[in-house]
Amino acid sequence: MSESDWSSDSDEGEYFSSTFPSFLSSSVYETLNDAVNNEDFFFTFLSNTLSITSSTTSTTSTTPDVYYVIRLINCLRTGCISNKITNLTTASSYCHAKVPIPADHDDLDCPLLKVGPGGTETYRFMLPLYFRPALPEDGYLHCVDDLIRMYVAKEGDIKGLNEEVVEDEGEEGGEGGEDDVEGLRKRLDKALNIIKEMALSDTPPPAPTSTTSKSLIPAPGTTPDNDTYYFDSYSHYSIHETMLKDSVRTLAYKNSISLNVPLFQGKTVLDVGCGTGVLSYFASKLGKAKYVIGVDDSNMINMASKILHKNGLPRSKVELCRGKMETLTLPVDKVDIVISEWMGYGLLYETMLPSVLDARDRYMKPGGTMWPNKCSMYVEGVCDGRMDYWDDVYGIDMGDMKEQAMRELCKEAVVEVVKEDTVMTDRCRIWDADLNKVKDEDLDYDAGFRIGGKGEGDTRIDAFLVTFDVDFDLEGFEKVSFSTGCQATPTHWQQTLLWLEPSTVPTLKAGEEISGNIRVERNKTNHRDIDFTFDWKIEGREEGAGRSMGKQKWSITS
Repeated sequence: MSESDWSSDSDEGEYFSSTFPSFLSSSVYETLNDAVNNEDFFFTFLSNTLSITSSTTSTTSTTPDVYYVIRLINCLRTGCISNKITNLTTASSYCHAKVPIPADHDDLDCPLLKVGPGGTETYRFMLPLYFRPALPEDGYLHCVDDLIRMYVAKEGDIKGLNEEVVEDEGEEGGEGGEDDVEGLRKRLDKALNIIKEMALSDTPPPAPTSTTSKSLIPAPGTTPDNDTYYFDSYSHYSIHETMLKDSVRTLAYKNSISLNVPLFQGKTVLDVGCGTGVLSYFASKLGKAKYVIGVDDSNMINMASKILHKNGLPRSKVELCRGKMETLTLPVDKVDIVISEWMGYGLLYETMLPSVLDARDRYMKPGGTMWPNKCSMYVEGVCDGRMDYWDDVYGIDMGDMKEQAMRELCKEAVVEVVKEDTVMTDRCRIWDADLNKVKDEDLDYDAGFRIGGKGEGDTRIDAFLVTFDVDFDLEGFEKVSFSTGCQATPTHWQQTLLWLEPSTVPTLKAGEEISGNIRVERNKTNHRDIDFTFDWKIEGREEGAGRSMGKQKWSITS
């Protein structure tokens, strides 16, 4: 049976296609007309699976069981998410692989199709671990009965459906068409209860053997891996609303394209971390790019496909691919431009830049460009008197509260909008990068710094401040830039404030400077967090000249 055997104008097919996420991770640009192929893919694969299992076991039924379909859906999802499945051929090699039956398997609790010598093996998709949903709130798992009826109707085997339901349900099903459907629904409800219990259970699913796939969903009670947690955080609308409402950020990208159409026109563009698809839209519509590929590994990519389709961009213009950039194989060999909004708090938080550099190294043509193509980091000194509040609270000395507040503030980096009038020193650049050349190992670095007071009198420094600038600056084209410094319009990145331990807070006199070394690096426990270590001293002071005045470490953490 070929995918073309299924009618693409089915009302039911359009309903499911427009409501539920695509299986295929390498091509998930969905429209109402094109996305019905998502159902074609599933029904074709289901038919192939039934054919294979019936030929290797005593099973002769051509009608799938709800338990069978649920496990098949979750196995397909798992393979697609991990990029092991990209088409029907790889789906078959993944899901139909023969694997050992788990030693603690209970046939009464979860019947398996037994194959191989002595019936000691089963198909991968039949493993009990695939009762665990591979996607949260997967719409397919809540309409398995409808999927089965659609499949059987397309096969022209309504009678087979009725007989199968009666045979499977026994006391749960009746003897008429309505009773048969009701029996199927009861069986589905029972299956969904199993799924719910597995999702909520403190007992993890059976551990996969070396020949089985590892579940991508963390066992209950465990902490998700940092990548899973990271990508999941971008599946919610609020973070995208925050970024889109940041007009400094969004207009900089828009203007950098609309003011430089010759750079984009007729080119192939790769959008890494495409989110809602806004940069893909700008590149295609405003920049007149020939072809845009958007990559993202969050569920938001399904929303991006709808947005782009609604705004007149067909799949022939913008192709969306779900997966981690480092593991994806794109539908083109090379691209002209790699565009991405990868910046995090303090510039490097979230550690998305390495993924963009991977895209550059594997896919960007010689002579192509990153967009933006330059960035830089800065440090300043801040005098913030907010802690003085505790010296007199309605006539009460709460100095002890002040000490506790300072201890807590000093533990981690604080991200907030800092008033420009609290900045007491000049702005010192500590790092800059040509994104067309910078390497992954350059992102963990040491840098010297020197900052002097702005005023003529004594200047107290309560905290260091880290900010960054971003440039779209290619010779022969219109330059566009934005800054997260306190002197500029605030952005959603705000500023990164590093409070000093009270015992090390310096007061600079006229002519004195703070100098030292900064270490910026990815956190050893969670590579998406960023650590800052400052080792500093005061220059221009005779007493203790050249002596270290303080060393402190902060982290931007999730």
